[in-house]
This record gives sequence, structure tokens and C-alpha cells, in this order.
Amino acid sequence: MDLRSWLHPMGLALTLAALKILESIGPLVAGRGSVAHDARNIALGLTAALARAAIFPALLLWVSAETAAHAWGLLHRFDLGTAMSLGLGIFILDGWAYLWHILSHKTPLLWRFHAVHHHDAEVDASTSLRFHAGDVLASAAATVAAVPIFGLGLEHILLYELLVMPLSMFHHANIRLPEPIDRALRAVIVTPRMHLVHHSRWQVETDSN
Repeated sequence: MDLRSWLHPMGLALTLAALKILESIGPLVAGRGSVAHDARNIALGLTAALARAAIFPALLLWVSAETAAHAWGLLHRFDLGTAMSLGLGIFILDGWAYLWHILSHKTPLLWRFHAVHHHDAEVDASTSLRFHAGDVLASAAATVAAVPIFGLGLEHILLYELLVMPLSMFHHANIRLPEPIDRALRAVIVTPRMHLVHHSRWQVETDSN
């Protein structure tokens, strides 16, 4: 097996371990993060990841190859350099994921799956792994659909996935940041304090943030 196939999972495991240490040192909400809680979330995450791995890579390879061969999609309409293409592709994928997330909250069928993520009463870094396999597969299908629409390549998807999962772990983490740092980071990325509102028990807050 290619060593590179282990690098992303190993990186995620190390990120999760580092965040769990920080959660124990300076929690945003005290009393969260038992071993049993984390184990349940990790088990759900692994189940969903296995279901995704059975379908997503092969489908993505085929769709991206067809997209490149036929020059389908938005990015193929412009003569962009590598850096510009990657930057715009990441921006497009993040916006696409945001729209899909809204649909996951507003569509009853999708919400049935996505609610598993929100039913975690003790939000912490492991919550970023807590997804129903149906939610993950539907999200993967939406990602594949974005490839021919926007003219994305494998490099866009791989770079985006390298960035999004560690960031997701961070903004779910039960970590208290100093207010000046939190305020500065909020201008660029989602912080734990900011994201905690999204996991409110009040549906109005959950759907608005």
C-alpha cells in the first residue's frame, strides 16, 4: 500500500490527539469529553468513512477524468494559472459545501441524517467525526456533482479535503481561546466559540449560524 494513503488519516489522528490535550488544559465548557463519548463519535466516523471509501474515490476519479477530457465546467472557460485555479477552486468548494449544509438543515430527509451530528450533547473535537453514513454519502455525491459543474480537478478536491477536516476538528473543539485571538481568527475561519452557537438546542440559532 502506498505510504501516502496513510498520511491524511495519520495527520487527522495527530490533530485530534493534540486538540484533546488542549481541551483538557483549557476547556470552553467544563466537564466534557469522556473516553466513552469520544469512542462513540470515532466509531461513527470510521463507519461513515468506510462507506464513503467504498464509493467516493472511484466515482471521483471517473468524473474528474471525464470533466478534464471534455473541458466541462466553469474553470475551463478561463485561462487561469495553477495558483489562481487552486485558490478559486477551494473558494468554490467551500461555498458549495456551505450551500449543501444549508440544504441539510432545511430538507427534512437530509436533516434526518445530519441531525445525528447535532445530537451530540457534549460538543468537542470528536464531534467533527460524528456523522451518519447517509449524511456522508450524500455530501460526497454533492462534491462529485460539483466537479463537472465548476470544472474542478482532483487537485482541488484533495487540497480542499486536506484543509477542511483539520479545520472542522478545530472549530468543534472544546477549547477556550483568549478573546483577542478568537476575535482575530473569526475574521478568517470559524472558531470554537463561534461554532458552539451552531450546536445550540435552540433551532433558530442552529439554522442561522
